[in-house]
Amino acid sequence: MKSSPLNFYGQQYICLLTAIILVILVILFIRSENIFLFNLIVFLSLLIGVLVGIVAWINFTSVHPVA
Repeated sequence: MKSSPLNFYGQQYICLLTAIILVILVILFIRSENIFLFNLIVFLSLLIGVLVGIVAWINFTSVHPVA
């Protein structure tokens, strides 16, 4: 039985941090009408989503090994 690389509190912290970052990005987007900043925010949001997905997948496969 392998232990999880991230404990429960680590996952909660990452989720909270990601939510805070996304809220800040949305506020910045609402305050500015710059199309470059909009593209940057979309790119960062996708990047954060991919990173969180990778971390969740690694954590899931370490807890439930794939046969």
